[in-house]
Amino acid sequence: MMVQKANNPFEYCDIVTTTTLKRLRGPKAGMIFYRKEPKPVKKGHTENAVYDFEDKINFAMFPSFQGGPHNHHIKALTVALKQAMSLGFKAYTKQVTVNATLLSTKMLSLVIATHWPQRCSDW
Repeated sequence: MMVQKANNPFEYCDIVTTTTLKRLRGPKAGMIFYRKEPKPVKKGHTENAVYDFEDKINFAMFPSFQGGPHNHHIKALTVALKQAMSLGFKAYTKQVTVNATLLSTKMLSLVIATHWPQRCSDW
């Protein structure tokens, strides 16, 4: 999504979660994104209503799941997010896609992947 390879998930949902280790080349963490803008006006609902996810998510996370913010981890995540906004990161993700495609093509040509479906059918 960061390099415009996937659709915006907020077209379909109000809360989006993701992990950062593989996607951002950064620290192992999770992120929660949520809507903050006013809700669309619907019949039977009050006007100027806003999404109220922030307090609920923050209360569920701190201190329930996580004992407190770990500043070194937050800083590392900030650096990874900034790097992900660069043109170099976009080139990196394109190269990862090319590499994965070449690897899978080579594996299929060597008949390595044909054994996997056979094993799955035994389950």
